[in-house]
Amino acid sequence: MFYFERFMQHDRGMKITTREELDVEKRVQTLHDNHGFEIIELQFLYDALKQVRACRRVLKWTYVYGYYLEDTGPEKNLFEHLQRNLEEKTDSLHELLERDFEALFASGSDQTVANVSDSRDKFMALRSHITNFTNVTSKFLTQILKDIPFGDNLNGRTS
Repeated sequence: MFYFERFMQHDRGMKITTREELDVEKRVQTLHDNHGFEIIELQFLYDALKQVRACRRVLKWTYVYGYYLEDTGPEKNLFEHLQRNLEEKTDSLHELLERDFEALFASGSDQTVANVSDSRDKFMALRSHITNFTNVTSKFLTQILKDIPFGDNLNGRTS
């Protein structure tokens, strides 16, 4: 039952990311309109959401794989370690995307040069953090796919 529940949890998470695309669109438009960030500067939000979706897809199927692994041994321990790491990184990245970005920046009525500069600095720090976290999560995804014998099939590729 544990494996089935985790499978379904990641399946729901994948579906949530599909619905969240509209939220990201709105967030990008708001950040562009209210704070003057270029659309290309906000691409990292789409990239991070795409990464979360890919990780959820793989994690979903790792529970099927884990169900059929022998209950003990180094292979199962390594697999569970990699799975847990990917899950933690994916959940953290997803939480970062759900933050209220608008609250991090100065309001439209408080547009002094110092506040605009501070908003830009906050944005650049946030962008860097999410971009780096997306890359780290991608590396964990690559690692688990490399270490699972049929990992390419979990990521939608066939050998």
